[in-house]
Amino acid sequence: MDSLLDFEECVQDSPEFRLKLELFEADVSELETQLDKAMKLCGRMVEAGQAYNAANQLFLAGLAELSACHGKDGVISNCLNQFNQGLQEMVNFHTMLLDQTQRAISQQLTNLCSQ
Repeated sequence: MDSLLDFEECVQDSPEFRLKLELFEADVSELETQLDKAMKLCGRMVEAGQAYNAANQLFLAGLAELSACHGKDGVISNCLNQFNQGLQEMVNFHTMLLDQTQRAISQQLTNLCSQ
């Protein structure tokens, strides 16, 4: 989209105006296609991230069980607890990232395309 449509050409409904209008419509159609693709990819990325977080939560539960089994051994228990806390913090940040991505990109692009 190099330039705006000329109002005089619009009023006259000239062939040049029709050609420019077709080019603008093609550009808008291409933009809609690209936005739709970006929205779908974002949705798939968020879904995959949620599955990743669910797997991490299961891993954290397994680590907690392992730590409970080795409660008498302070070194192993301490090490497992520290790793568990670090991984839990990472999962929390990843969850926030996915939520912000969902709101900032998916919802905003949906709002843009629906108007």
